[in-house]
This record gives sequence, structure tokens and C-alpha cells, in this order.
Amino acid sequence: RQNLADVQNGIDPVEKTRQALDQAKNTLWAAQIDRDGIAGQVEGGRAGQYQLESANARVANAELSLQQAQQAFDAAVASQSNTPLAQAQAQVKEAEAALAKLLNTTNPQDVTAAEANYRKAAAGPTAEDLAIAEANVETARINLEQARLKLKNAQLVAPFDGTVTAVNIQRGQQVGMNTNAIGLADTGRLEINVNLAEVDLPKLQVGQEAQVSLDALAGKTLDGKVTQIAPAGMMQQGVVNYPVTIALTGADPTVKPGMTANVNVIVERKENVLVVPNRAIRTQGRQRLVTVAYEGQLIQAPVQTGMSSDSQTEILSGLKEGDEVVLNTTTPSNSTSGFRGGLGGGAPVFTGPMH
Repeated sequence: RQNLADVQNGIDPVEKTRQALDQAKNTLWAAQIDRDGIAGQVEGGRAGQYQLESANARVANAELSLQQAQQAFDAAVASQSNTPLAQAQAQVKEAEAALAKLLNTTNPQDVTAAEANYRKAAAGPTAEDLAIAEANVETARINLEQARLKLKNAQLVAPFDGTVTAVNIQRGQQVGMNTNAIGLADTGRLEINVNLAEVDLPKLQVGQEAQVSLDALAGKTLDGKVTQIAPAGMMQQGVVNYPVTIALTGADPTVKPGMTANVNVIVERKENVLVVPNRAIRTQGRQRLVTVAYEGQLIQAPVQTGMSSDSQTEILSGLKEGDEVVLNTTTPSNSTSGFRGGLGGGAPVFTGPMH
């Protein structure tokens, strides 16, 4: 009816909707400028977050009004083929028909309910409505987490990056929790698992260096390091052993998983120590003695020993470098390079590394 009155009064619907569109644009620009100014004040501490939220709400309302004005303008332009008067009269008839239909078919209770819903919507959400909405959001979040967990459990993911070395199952086969289904190896980080006797355990510490030799690679020595010592031992054939893990510190493409390895762990290291062959030392009671050749005579020199290996023993006191010691002739010759010896022969005291 208002459109009809406008037409009858000579008001062009297109021009009217254009003016409304321009006004909506101006309102939006003003709201955006106001919003931007408040945002700058919030950053400078001169305005609160609540004011910024209100400004954003005004911008959103202005954007909605602009969309509606644009739709009205587009509809007015599209209907210019009909005369404004005829169009307005048709709109009035359509509106009156729709109103009559609603009045004749609508249940009064439905009208009352619709009015109640309108008043409720106009009043905004209640605390109960917000609580229900928050509960629905939390339920949706829980359902999402459960769905993600189900998806994760449906995937077979390796515990580390590596190369598949064996597939021990077949398609369609049922497997249990303890089934070794797939063999996986990280060829860039190889480890050796050894069992050591309990008497050797006090000498070991995590971080100690190790020398590794492989039966498959004769003459080649690899470097390693003790990375783990089991906190509890395992009984094997009546003997308590402790699993120890030794990791190779350098990647070598010639080393393959499953090779047999021999490991020497360096439990102690000293530099520039005085050493003699083990065959030069004998024990008499609680005293360690070494036979020294001095000016054509054999002298029994008591010594204090330190570290010892399979072939050498450290001398802490009792000898000096250059002394010539007599080897024990009752032990077969097992000297190493750097020592001169033999049955009844002599060997010089040598200063060098000991490990």
C-alpha cells in the first residue's frame, strides 16, 4: 500500500530504492569509520573490548541493511517493464490475498505461538538458552574428538621412520595384540643388544665409548656408545645377565641388521701412563713384583699397579720409563707391538695410552 501511495503521488520506485541504497551505503561507511577509530583506541588502551564488539555489531547490521537495499533496488530496476502504478496495484492485491488466506486458514493458537516466538526472539536469548547452546557445543566437541580418535585407531602407524624388512602376515589373516606383523629397521641408527654378567655391571655407565667389530666385515672397527643399561637383570640358565644397548655412532651402509657383532666397552681411559707387559708382573703374597735388569744383575722391584688390559698393566710406582724388565718365562709369549720379549728376554718400560 505504501508503494501504491508513492506511485500515486508521483514517486518513482526505482529512484526511491536508489536513495535507500545510497543511504545504506553511507550508514555502512560511517559505521566502518567509527569501528576503525574504536579499534585504534583499544590498541592504545583508551577504549574497551566491549565498545569494539558493539562497533562490529553495528557494522554487521549496516552490511545487512545494505544487502536488503541492494535487493530492493535490483527488484525495482528489473520490474521497470511494467508501469509503476500497475506494479504497485498488483502488489497490493497479492498482499491482500495472502493476508486473507492467512486469516482464513491460520489457527489462532498458531498466531499466538508465532507472536510469542517473535517476542522471545526480540528479547534475545535467555541464560537457559545460552546454557543449552553451550552444552550443545561441548557435545559436538566431544563427538569430534571421538571421531578423530576412531580415525587414529583405524590407522597403522610405525613408531619411527624406517625400512620394512619383513612382512610376517598375510591378507585376511587374524592377528593378536602380540603378533610380530611387520619387521621395521632404522638403518641409519643401528643398535646392538648384549647381555653382560652382573660382575661387569658396576664398571658400565651410559655414555661410555665402545669399539665394535663384525664377523662379516673383518678388519673393520666401528665406534659405538652405551645408551641404555637395564635396571633389572634376567635369569638365563641360572646366571643373572643385564641387557645393555650399544648404539653405533656413525652410519655405515655396509652394516646390516642381524649381523653378529663383538663389542669392547671402554670402561676407563688414561693417557701417558707407564705400562709393562702383563708377563713381567708376578705376585708374591700381597705384593706385586717386577724383575728389573740393572747393570748385569736381576733385581726384584716391588711395584704398585693400576689399570690392566689383556696384555698391559699400568705401573703407578716402582719403575721409571726406560727400565728393562724381565718377562715371565713360564707364560707363553703373548706380547703386543711396542714390546720386545721372549723366553728369558727383556722388555723396556713403555709410556703410552691405556684403555
